[in-house]
Amino acid sequence: NPWYARCDDVDRPDYLHFDLDPVKTGKSGPTPFSVVRETALEVKGALDELGMPSYAKTTGSNGIHVYVPIVRGPEQKEVWRFAKAFAFAMATRRPDIITAEYKTAKRPAGRVLVDYNQNAWGRTLASVYSVRPTPRATVSAPVTWKEIEDGIELDDFRMDNEPARVEKLGDLWAPVAAKTKRVKLEKFLTSS
Repeated sequence: NPWYARCDDVDRPDYLHFDLDPVKTGKSGPTPFSVVRETALEVKGALDELGMPSYAKTTGSNGIHVYVPIVRGPEQKEVWRFAKAFAFAMATRRPDIITAEYKTAKRPAGRVLVDYNQNAWGRTLASVYSVRPTPRATVSAPVTWKEIEDGIELDDFRMDNEPARVEKLGDLWAPVAAKTKRVKLEKFLTSS
């Protein structure tokens, strides 16, 4: 799994990212993936309001990752602080589907955790295009926001069909790695 910063300056991330993780507690079982998709669209909407381009990929397991490419500059702790404030704002904005509660036992059932702690030191997320250990060999696949709106499912992206999809659509993850169209996060940071 890749880190959020390049090895020449591991203290200054190149990405702000959120792991949208369905809550797995409660009598009704895990939060449905439809709620994860709805949460992803809410996160995108809030990032759009801030003028931050965002890119999504399935986790290949049970959620969605949302990435914002940033201009390297702020230290990791500053990026984490912004991510935490954003996640709590999202939980306030849509408490019916979103939580920012990090302690598993305290997470309300039926919600999706906007996991800001993946921006903490030493954390990683599943690599793009990586095959996950699931019965159908699902892939952590980059997806368009339109695909999320249209109701993708995690099983739609598998080891047996992802190469043809990339051949047809190209690398949907290329903008995330590009040096252009990166957000200057400093203008969103507050002193504390």
